[in-house]
Amino acid sequence: MTQDSKSKKNRKEISITRVEMENAFRRHKGAWEACKSNPNHTYKMVLFYAVECGLKSYYMRKNNLISSSTEADNKKSAAAFSHNLNDLSNELNVAVSIPDIKKNVDRPIHVKHLHTAWRYGKKLDEEEEAVCIQRLMKILNDIKNKLALPGGIL
Repeated sequence: MTQDSKSKKNRKEISITRVEMENAFRRHKGAWEACKSNPNHTYKMVLFYAVECGLKSYYMRKNNLISSSTEADNKKSAAAFSHNLNDLSNELNVAVSIPDIKKNVDRPIHVKHLHTAWRYGKKLDEEEEAVCIQRLMKILNDIKNKLALPGGIL
């Protein structure tokens, strides 16, 4: 076993309750809405995290999971999706996917790494980035509507 695989095996995933995930969704969504007038990298990153928390909240609620590490009835945990919003959207039948960013980068940036590009201020193709942002906003609104239904969190 290599040193890297030992350290990965020893790392413990943080288990987040459904209530904590739902609260994170509301906080990130609120922060994103508050900085709409200045759409910088932080704005984009917070949008990504709001969508991720919203999708995970909805997944946990739909599958009656009490924490992000809970598995039930042949369903994976919410944490198992990591940052892959497309896999999570597919699992929830959300008909919107985030495309890879391919222009002006050394290798395509998959949706699961988009938050990292924004966290560090990576310059991305404006047109491709705009498509990603538009689709993230569509997912955010879809999830917001689903979570606002009776028994929802909003």
